[in-house]
This record gives sequence, structure tokens and C-alpha cells, in this order.
Amino acid sequence: MYIARILYPVEVLGPGKRIGIWFCGCPRRCKGCSNPELWEFQERYKVEFSVIKNLMLQISSQHRVDGFTLTGGDPLYQFEAFRQIVDFVSDISNDILEPV
Repeated sequence: MYIARILYPVEVLGPGKRIGIWFCGCPRRCKGCSNPELWEFQERYKVEFSVIKNLMLQISSQHRVDGFTLTGGDPLYQFEAFRQIVDFVSDISNDILEPV
């Protein structure tokens, strides 16, 4: 999967202190996109799910996590990675946003 950044706490992409996950890849290329640098898949952002999983566990064990915001790029452009992450983080919080 291609994940460009994971930040905590994110307080502007949903309520509370959230973990923000930025996916790479987006074929739409909307005018005014806030993250055009994430339109293309870049090898430097390729990461195994186990790394993402361990980071989520580490953050949630040390901090209150009110929810997750999955953004990018377009998270659904990597549907299997999106599904895998959502399935995992839903055990931490059922507040999962994917801004459109």
C-alpha cells in the first residue's frame, strides 16, 4: 500500500483528536486539490500493512484517539488497502471519516 503520511493529533479533519492517514493515488486531479503531490503513487511511500498496524497500536496505546480520517489522494483508489485499514482501526474507534 502507498501511505504518504500519518499524523496525530489531527483536529481539523473531524471532531476530537484523530489519526489522519494520507493515501497516495488519485486519478481525478480536481482543480484546487489540497494535495496534488499525492496524485501519483511514489515508491518512497510504499509500506507494509504491518507497519501501519503497529503505528496505530502504538499511538492508540499512548494517546486518546477520538477517530480516524482517511484522506489523500483518494483512499478508495487503493480499495484493498483502504478496507484493510478500516477493518483494523474500527477496533480502536468507530468514528472513521473519508472526506470527499
